[in-house]
Amino acid sequence: MPYEQRAQLVAACRHVDRVLPENSWDQKRQDILRDGIDIFAMGDDWLGKFDELADICQVVYLPRTRDISTTQLRTVIAEMRRDTEQRPTKPGPATPAAAEPGAAAPAIDADMFAEILQTAQQGRLDTGAYRRFHKRLIKTEDPRNTDWLRCWILLHCLMRKKPVRTQALISRFNRISRRRGMVQDYTDFMALLFQELALPRPIGSGYGHGFDTADLSGVIRGCREVGEKLAAQGLTVFANSGTLLGLVREGTLLGHDNDIDLAVLLKAQTTEAAAREWLALTGRLVEAGLATGRSEWSGVTLKLQKIGGFGVDLFPAWIDAEDRLFLYPHTAGTLLRSQLLPLGQDALTGLGLPSDPTAMLASNYGKDWRIPDEGWSFDWPRARREFAEFLPLMPGASAPKTEVQE
Repeated sequence: MPYEQRAQLVAACRHVDRVLPENSWDQKRQDILRDGIDIFAMGDDWLGKFDELADICQVVYLPRTRDISTTQLRTVIAEMRRDTEQRPTKPGPATPAAAEPGAAAPAIDADMFAEILQTAQQGRLDTGAYRRFHKRLIKTEDPRNTDWLRCWILLHCLMRKKPVRTQALISRFNRISRRRGMVQDYTDFMALLFQELALPRPIGSGYGHGFDTADLSGVIRGCREVGEKLAAQGLTVFANSGTLLGLVREGTLLGHDNDIDLAVLLKAQTTEAAAREWLALTGRLVEAGLATGRSEWSGVTLKLQKIGGFGVDLFPAWIDAEDRLFLYPHTAGTLLRSQLLPLGQDALTGLGLPSDPTAMLASNYGKDWRIPDEGWSFDWPRARREFAEFLPLMPGASAPKTEVQE
């Protein structure tokens, strides 16, 4: 990445006052004295090398991120660019502008990211500018190229457009970064977008801010209160999906999540009985003022009253006569009663927790559930297959075709 682009990225961080180019090794003392710098920080692989500056400022050596090498990153990036230059394009429609079969795909402009960012910071990223940038991205499309992915994700988060594809590309960026040993690259990019620039996140079919920008203490208090209200109705309720993932993996709610997911254990032991009990229960909770109705999107999930503007979703679960657990939409008899009951309790929110939360998370998110992935996508086709007997019993229900959300 050219210096000018790196400097713009660093300058966009809210704590940065000035970016200084290093033109010579000996300029550090001069810069410190000229700008009145109090602390000089350097990676601990340089431990002791700059102690000579301790007479004019505090010298701090910070630990480097383990297993991350700048040299390795440069090598990988160079290989990626070679792959991009050598990759033939797929033959397209026969138009005068179409590339010849076997021709190299046009590479993404290395300065495009900085150009998008600068245009936004200057208040010039209007619909016309978006269309021009988007046209360039379509022309140079290469989802294997992380430079291209950065540009797409930045542009569409800024303009709040194409949320589903943008979140899918965030997930792709995550996978590519892990496969190529560039996890810190992905982590830094997410921090730039959603912390330093405070951009809205693509969540489901729209954009919004997650719990990381909310009054978390109020949301947590609301979780405890809704759990108590449902328990007063005689219901066995526990944390589910993204809420369970956050509480187990992070010890709190996921920063990028924007709703609370709960599940209720029904008394039914068959699919037909579960459907009848669920329909009756959703009606009862609506009449009690605890819910607003079943989701128009899925036709199954019950929408409880919001907590501080954040949605609260309740999902049905039941255990059959063979002690197999069913929890729509992610677990269809692959877990046992003993992996859910007896419930534990989360100390932070007071919500119930499965007796084996790791098994449930693996059932929902797969074996890599411990690895953060903001663009993770749920396998709805699998849900339609596994709950093929249950869904027709829900008036207006159908497993959504797509959703991208952790």
